[in-house]
Amino acid sequence: MVPLNPTDLVHKSADGVYHATCFICIFCGHLLQPGDEYVVHDGFLVCRLDYEAMVQGAFGPAYKLPSSSNHSDHHRKSPKRPRTILTSQQRKAFKASFELSAKPCRKVREALAKETGLSVRVVQVW
Repeated sequence: MVPLNPTDLVHKSADGVYHATCFICIFCGHLLQPGDEYVVHDGFLVCRLDYEAMVQGAFGPAYKLPSSSNHSDHHRKSPKRPRTILTSQQRKAFKASFELSAKPCRKVREALAKETGLSVRVVQVW
């Protein structure tokens, strides 16, 4: 499992707190959204459709829960990070800074991160 940081986007459920990107069905990989129906089965999140199929035995023995070691590996290999959506004010600050230099130095990137409230990594990737 990946530790939670205070700035991480999370989903809370009755059984715990999950990174938004880890709040997925263990079978189909569907990213569960607030309001989606799901079941926590043996500590794993299962979407309603997959749970119903599992209960009905529609998939036979191949439809088993992964071992807990596979489950934690799965969480470490999350497909993508959540997108950072810039506000218009942040976008203007980025454009102004990058118009001066297409490849600003570390100090400029750090200052821009501080000014916009974003991480240096977000500034660097932008």
